[in-house]
Amino acid sequence: MKRKFMWCSLSVLLVVAIALSSCSTASTTTKSSVTSTTTSPAITTTTSASNTKYPGTGGTPQYGGSLTVIGFRTNQPPTSWDDMVGSFQTLYFNDPFAQYLLAGNIDEYGPQGTNAFSFQTQEIVPQQYLGGELASAWSQPDPLHVIFTIRQGVMWTGNTVIGMQPREFTAADAAFSLNRYLQNQEYGGSNLPYVQSIVATDQSTLTLTFKTATPDWVWRIAEGLQGQMVSPEEAAATPGNWQDQVGTGPFILTDWVDGSGATYEANPNYWGATTINGTSYKVPFIKTLEYPIIMDDSAQVAAVRTGKVDIEWGMALNDETTLTQSSPTLITYNYADDNYYNVLFNCNTGIFTDVNVRRAMWIGTDLQAIADSVYPGGNFVHSGPIGPEIPDVYTSIQDMPASTQLLFSDNPTLAKQMLATAGYPNGFSATIEVETGTEESDLASLLQSQWSQFGVKLTVDTLAAAAWSAYFGTKNFQIFLAQVGNADPVAETFYFAMPGPYNLSQWIDPTAQQEYTQAIGTTDPVARDAIFKQLCLRIDDQAAIENMPGKDDFGAYWPWVQNFWQEVEGGYIDYIPMEQEIWINPSLKN
Repeated sequence: MKRKFMWCSLSVLLVVAIALSSCSTASTTTKSSVTSTTTSPAITTTTSASNTKYPGTGGTPQYGGSLTVIGFRTNQPPTSWDDMVGSFQTLYFNDPFAQYLLAGNIDEYGPQGTNAFSFQTQEIVPQQYLGGELASAWSQPDPLHVIFTIRQGVMWTGNTVIGMQPREFTAADAAFSLNRYLQNQEYGGSNLPYVQSIVATDQSTLTLTFKTATPDWVWRIAEGLQGQMVSPEEAAATPGNWQDQVGTGPFILTDWVDGSGATYEANPNYWGATTINGTSYKVPFIKTLEYPIIMDDSAQVAAVRTGKVDIEWGMALNDETTLTQSSPTLITYNYADDNYYNVLFNCNTGIFTDVNVRRAMWIGTDLQAIADSVYPGGNFVHSGPIGPEIPDVYTSIQDMPASTQLLFSDNPTLAKQMLATAGYPNGFSATIEVETGTEESDLASLLQSQWSQFGVKLTVDTLAAAAWSAYFGTKNFQIFLAQVGNADPVAETFYFAMPGPYNLSQWIDPTAQQEYTQAIGTTDPVARDAIFKQLCLRIDDQAAIENMPGKDDFGAYWPWVQNFWQEVEGGYIDYIPMEQEIWINPSLKN
């Protein structure tokens, strides 16, 4: 999995900090009308007969065949099959059978529906684009309560290995699974400090009660990290063993070979369905799903090239040209990588306490030249700290106020004038901290050259990973270069808006703090994203950070893969919303 600045050892403390920051919001929060979403068992979105942008999305579905997939985390086996104690790979390998309360509603909001959201993000799907999975409906009547209605008729598959017969999934099962996390501080509970209780009030009603207001429940409990459902029977057996797994999802785990991969077969009693061209179909269409373990990148590329793999969800851009030249019928699509580098100016002490100095640094930077040099063939210059794949929060450069657009003007002459006005007619010297063995060294060298044009003498201090992390913790740096995620407004804006040890640039702005507190106390996701949008504009305009260019990743699939709309993830490390609706055209594959 790609490295993020938000390393795991800090993530737990970050959640606690976010929860504490919202302690005063229960009485002052912005309230909205009840947020409620209902999803029927058969999604009614109609797929067009053909679509030139999305090859293979017409025709009549066919049942049977196999689908072999390489995902972002397929290069490593799960550390355990118990999702409470396992790794990110555990979530990935459990997804075909272990479901969530909510998942991305790709049929209604994706390219085959309204196209309001591309689902080309990694790990995060905004709340307004989710649909019911194990929950058929949900509401948030106030910031401290969320109520789920559990879908009726959903069956646990059962498992003879653990002596479990098939039975209906209930609200009590959901409460058990979520409380299993909540009550274990080492493996999940520490990530949920804002949760007061999780209670099944009857067979089909689950109520979450919070100590403090936060939208963090969406991706941790409802669609992601702590949300995969585990039955009491499995938990009482040996949930770390693959043979003991049981679920409610579209596939059943039937085989696992350590170092080779997992095999899943279609669940004949799965509840799901979809409507295509006016006809309702049960899903999944494919009979067999294969998740291979291929640890070497070149071996992954070879498996795609030879057709042994049908879909590769995420590949490095430098492999795209090679693949398309050697396999001209292979279909590829590009999308934005969800981690960007940011230049972090220390706004608390020294030269960069002056906003005009920070703005001058940004104005004098040729971001497109950096993009073309470091990420040739697939790059983009963008605002931040939330990227263009989250359209309800992102503001394009051309839509920004003139003052903020000026930051992207690539004008070293103006930058030099601004530094002179700020008291530095001859420029100044500064040091940037970068981590060895990463793209940071290339980025820093380009900044060093460009900034010299307006009088800034930049020293590049290259540190090993441990020293780099430790030095950031001291907050004694002048400039720091770090890779930060860009898809979760709750986390990413917290890093820049709220005071404390996690404020990356030590930028303090009372208005930004007020906006952040208002946002996390707002239950309506559309209204909340509008506040985050304004906050992101403020962070950019004040040059609390300087956003380095983004790069593209790409996915690849063969023409026999049908009804695939080039999504990336349908939830937190969740490809199943797409995989259950794909069918294989055997005449093309053979």
